[in-house]
Amino acid sequence: MVGATVCSHITLINVMHIIKSALNLIQIMGPILAMVALYINFTKATVNPVESDNYKVKKNIFNSLMATVILFFLPALVNLIFFVLSNSGIAPAMDVASCWNESESLYKATKPNNASSKYDNSKFKPGNPTASNINVSSKAIKKIKKKSKSKKKSKSTTRNGKKHKLSNYKIKYLAAICMREQGNVEAGMRGEANLIANRYELFGKKYSDVYDYVKNSGWFGRRSVTPTNNKKAINIVKSVIVNGNRDIPLYVDQHGCWFCNRHNYCRNGNQGDICSITGGHSKSYITNRKHYKQDKTKVNSVYGGQYIFYYFPASNSDPFGYTKESYRKVKAMND
Repeated sequence: MVGATVCSHITLINVMHIIKSALNLIQIMGPILAMVALYINFTKATVNPVESDNYKVKKNIFNSLMATVILFFLPALVNLIFFVLSNSGIAPAMDVASCWNESESLYKATKPNNASSKYDNSKFKPGNPTASNINVSSKAIKKIKKKSKSKKKSKSTTRNGKKHKLSNYKIKYLAAICMREQGNVEAGMRGEANLIANRYELFGKKYSDVYDYVKNSGWFGRRSVTPTNNKKAINIVKSVIVNGNRDIPLYVDQHGCWFCNRHNYCRNGNQGDICSITGGHSKSYITNRKHYKQDKTKVNSVYGGQYIFYYFPASNSDPFGYTKESYRKVKAMND
């Protein structure tokens, strides 16, 4: 995820957006203009072969061909450079590279029409009962909630986790994060609250509390939310995070997404950060829940990492999972 000190600067996000837009324009228009120049030079050489300077014409044709190739592959070359930086092991370089990868979605989030939005519904399939889909019937929502509850009971591994003291403001903020990620579905929000607690306890030592980790680590996104007064979401945060009533193992620390990005990061039609899973990499395969087997299916991320699928908190949730490192870490803690 993006470093807190890099992509928190709106100016940098805007600059990267402008550069990406320019590169996309160059990739389209550059080769077209170069091909036009190539056509003109070739036509001149064909129409007036005697009068034309043979060396000069050949040079112009060669330059046009080279320009076509270079301009077409320029964006790919830039992305390759940032890919190398993201795997360099140098923290500042990795932060800038991550910011480059997420700049489009971050830029979209900073636009005025998105800043006022209470929920971020970009992670949900069209037609799912999210906060923005008010045409879904109450009967359909009840049916999905009922299904989510029964699924939660079958998957539940209720345990007593750590309790975290939080102010009312911080509780409401975390409740809003859960709603932004999962909509107003109880099972989904409980899953998100569990993930928040797990990640803080595994990776949040340098942060003052759960709220500080979620707001400033960058893992849950750079865009802040408005604290919510939704009683259901607040009660979930109190139950899971404040009182320590956990539903999933501590090692579950990952949350992929199918439809969370503006552009196709994986270049295979997947508008999310999941590039492939065990058995396939097509969009239709990745988004088919039947292909996900608990503790067996491996999920490969656009960021280069891999995690093992654990469960879907609710019928509209993206896949949750865990890395081998987190599993070993928790196992060592319990031994």
